[in-house]
Parts: sequence; structure tokens; C-alpha cells
Amino acid sequence: MKTTSTTLIAVALLVAAVSSCKKETTNNNSAAKSYLNFVNASPTEQNPDLYIPSGSAPLTSDFYYGMSTGYSHYLGLTDQVITIKDLAHGTVLTTANLAGVNNAYYSWFMYDSFPNLKYFLTKDDLPTGLASGKGAIKFVNLSPNAGPVTYRIAGGGATLASNIQYAGTNPNACTSAFIPVDTGYIAIEVLDSTLTVIDNLPLYQLYVKPGKGHLLWTMGYRGATAQYALAERYTLGTY
Repeated sequence: MKTTSTTLIAVALLVAAVSSCKKETTNNNSAAKSYLNFVNASPTEQNPDLYIPSGSAPLTSDFYYGMSTGYSHYLGLTDQVITIKDLAHGTVLTTANLAGVNNAYYSWFMYDSFPNLKYFLTKDDLPTGLASGKGAIKFVNLSPNAGPVTYRIAGGGATLASNIQYAGTNPNACTSAFIPVDTGYIAIEVLDSTLTVIDNLPLYQLYVKPGKGHLLWTMGYRGATAQYALAERYTLGTY
């Protein structure tokens, strides 16, 4: 595959940029660490293994398309070499040096299609001062052919995030901020650039927890069927 130095440099720069930020919440565990959520949003047959640190036993094996680990993996506060391997083909898909900020939360996305896989890291900090009865959702566009998308509450409700671009080669444009929403079950529509509904997350799937952050991403191909059809996935808040 093509693992470009540009991708790895971008990851390193992003980690360096966020290292000056502070997480608002605290962790009762005295060991200094941050938390990593790994997401496989690549619509291909690669089911990788994730190694933190590199050379250790895999933390996650046969990680299928559409899956996420949740914030269940720990990152140290100094650089760790992370390796993603495609064992079916005996290849290393990518390696990266990642380090976190104490008590911070990160998501690392694998997207695009083999052999042109891409990766990006995002720091998942909640907005400060969430009102009582509110949670928050961060939206990510990882669909290669949906174009810029808008997210709104189903049934013509309030627009939550507009013109979210595909990650492509500029992943900074593919995420929204954390958007405050009412707690409880929420149904969300996904609209294209003409504001036509192209997909939706039905009610009674995503439950927004008070005071928590939730990550929701769109993946797959518009017009495809079955496994690689346009779809939404989410990670429940664990902040």
C-alpha cells in the first residue's frame, strides 16, 4: 500500500498541536495517560490488528469495517509507536508516533480504500459549560462520494452541522465541533449539498447522555448497497 510520509507528518503535527491543550475532566487513576478510540471507516476487506506499542500483542484483532474500539486504549504522554497490520496479507498498513495530553480523549480514523488508506487523529474535547440536560455530538464525514453533508434533527428539525467536507486529503475540514443537543434518544438526517436527505440515523439508536460527548460519523458510498452502503455509526460518550 501507499503509506505516505505526508500522512505520518500530519499525524505528528496534529499531536504536537494538541499537546498544549488541557482536558477539563480528571481521572481517578494516578497513572498519567490519555485515551484512544480507533475507528475503521475504510470500505474494504482489510480487517487490521492494532498494536500499542508496536511489537506488543495486538490490542484489537480482526477490526472490521464500521467498528470502533471506544476510548478503551491508553496512550502515554510520550511518543508511542502504533502499528496497524493487515495480517491477511502479511503487511504493515501504517505506523505512527502518537502521544497524548493527560486525561485527554482522541479518535484515530482509518479511511479511504486499500491500497490508498489514509489516517487522521482528532482530539475529542467537550465544549465547556454544557447546560443541564444537554450532551454533545461531534460529526465526521468519511464517505468518499457523498460530497459535503449537513446533519439535522429528523423531520425537518434544527440543523446541527452544515457543509461538513469529506476527509479526503484535508481531514481538518471533515469534522464539526461538539454540538450541544438535548439528552435522550435522537434521530438524525444526513443531507447532501442540495439539502436532499440521503441517509438517516433512526430514533432509538443513539441515546445522548447528559454532560457527555458522542462521536457520529458517516461512511460508505452513496448509491451502494449492502455492506458498503452509506451509513452512520457512533461512539457513546465516555467522558
